[in-house]
Formats: sequence, structure tokens, C-alpha cells
Amino acid sequence: MLYSSPLPPAAELERLERLAPGAAGRILGMVESQQQHRFDLEKTVVPEQINQAARGQWFAFALGAIGVIGGMTMGFLGQSWLGGVIATMCVGNLALVFVTGKKQEKNSRRKKAQAQPEP
Repeated sequence: MLYSSPLPPAAELERLERLAPGAAGRILGMVESQQQHRFDLEKTVVPEQINQAARGQWFAFALGAIGVIGGMTMGFLGQSWLGGVIATMCVGNLALVFVTGKKQEKNSRRKKAQAQPEP
């Protein structure tokens, strides 16, 4: 049988309990244990994902600043075309990564929403 929830229906739990006394309690214990595990995991993973996103933004800022400063330096040294290419490539790549990341995030959310069973 396939269930859309972590617990079988009450009638199935009663049947299992009659077949193997204590089975319903063990099943409930497994579900509670799994739920606690998820809570503990989320307490660790979610803050780390937030920190990782913040680090990524700082690195992107630094890379963009280095690219723009490098481009400006090349321009001041008389290599304006090279300076423009360097600055444009750095800032353009950052913009591309940002847009691609947002698109992937949107697709991921859409897939998760489609996978959710309707109540």
C-alpha cells in the first residue's frame, strides 16, 4: 500500500496492531523520530545556507569591485579598450550568474509546488 502521509490510516494501524502487538507504537515512534531528525537537520542546514548565500554575495561584490577597479586602472594606463573589456566581462558574468541563479530558484520552487499533494 502507498500512503500520502507518514502514517497509515487508523484502520490500517489497528490491523497492524492486531497482527503484531506493539507495531502501531513502533510506527508512531518512527514517525516522531523522523520528524525530530528533520527539525534538528533544519536547525543546522538553514542557518548554514543563509551564511553561504551571504558569503557568495560578498565574494561577488569583491569580484565585481576588482573587475571595475582593474578596468579603470587599465583605462588610466592608456589601455581603455582592455579596461572596458575587463570591467564589462566581470560585471556581465556577475549579472549572468545572478539571473541564472534566480531562474533556477524559480524552477526549483515550481517543481516543489507541483510535487506537493493537494489537500
